[in-house]
Amino acid sequence: MTANIHKRKYLPTPSTSSEEYDPKTESMTIEEFSRGKDQWRVSAAGHLPVHYPYNFFNSGGFPKIIGKMKLWPRDEPSAAVDTVIIRTNQGDDDKDRFTRWQDACGEILDLLVKKGNLDSSQVQVEIVNPARTNQDESSGIRDTTVRAAIDSVRDALYNIAKAHLGGHLRQISWHMRGPRDAPEEALRPTAMVFVRKRSFLRFTYAQKSIAEALLTPTFPGVFIDLEIVRGGVELC
Repeated sequence: MTANIHKRKYLPTPSTSSEEYDPKTESMTIEEFSRGKDQWRVSAAGHLPVHYPYNFFNSGGFPKIIGKMKLWPRDEPSAAVDTVIIRTNQGDDDKDRFTRWQDACGEILDLLVKKGNLDSSQVQVEIVNPARTNQDESSGIRDTTVRAAIDSVRDALYNIAKAHLGGHLRQISWHMRGPRDAPEEALRPTAMVFVRKRSFLRFTYAQKSIAEALLTPTFPGVFIDLEIVRGGVELC
C-alpha cells in the first residue's frame, strides 16, 4: 500500500501573517495549511478563505461569473461571512497569478468597505477557478480489498497521528473522495485526519510522518490519499 500526500501541496505566500505561519519552525494554523494547499481559491491579503469543507447559503448574483454567498465552516455556523465569489476559468500556473488574484480581491474588498460602509470583517471576496479548486466530496468505501488494507494500518496510523497532533486530534475517518460528478473509478480512498480549529502545528511534517503508517508491502495495488483538515464527521 502506498500513501499520497502531494495531491495538494502546501505553499506559503509572502503575505501570510505571522499569526498564521511561523517560517522558522514551519508551524502554522490548520486554516493556513488548508489555504496553502488550494492555490485556486484566493482571498485578499490578511483574509483566509472559509476553509473547505464549508456550508453555504446562496444569496444571489450571477451564478456563472459573480455571486454572493454566506459561507461558514461546517463546525462553526456562527462564523458565517457574506462572500462575493468571482469565478474564472483562468488556469495559468505562472508564479505571479496568485498575487494578481490576491491584489484584485483586495481592491474589490476595499471598494465594498468604502462604498458599503462596512467593516472588513463583515465581508469577504474570493476569486475561484471552480474546475481546479478543492471541491472533493465523500462517499463510502465498498471495495473489500481497500477496506482490508485500511484495517491493517488503522491502529498504527492513529497512534502516529496522536503522537504528532496530541490533543489537537479530533478523529480519523476513511472515505472515497473526489469531485461530485466524478465517475466511481476516479474516486480515491482517503484517510481524513481531523483536528480542532486554530490548531497551530508543523502540519507538513506531521503529514509526512503519518503517511509512513500507510507504507506497507502488503496490498501493493492500493493507493491511499492522506488529508489533515479542520473539523470532523457529523453523524446524522
